[in-house]
Amino acid sequence: MTGWLAERTGVDETAIWQWGYLERVSTGLYLMRLGEQEQGRRLLTTAEALAPTD
Repeated sequence: MTGWLAERTGVDETAIWQWGYLERVSTGLYLMRLGEQEQGRRLLTTAEALAPTD
């Protein structure tokens, strides 16, 4: 999907992936703060699975 977006927007594919990852984390944290524990945890869990393992 990031390749598709990069191709159509001219934005670097890595930058698109990083933005999507950070958006998932920030939205997950925001939902947790609002009391939406289940939805927030779901986003944070998938972000953790996608996290780079350098």
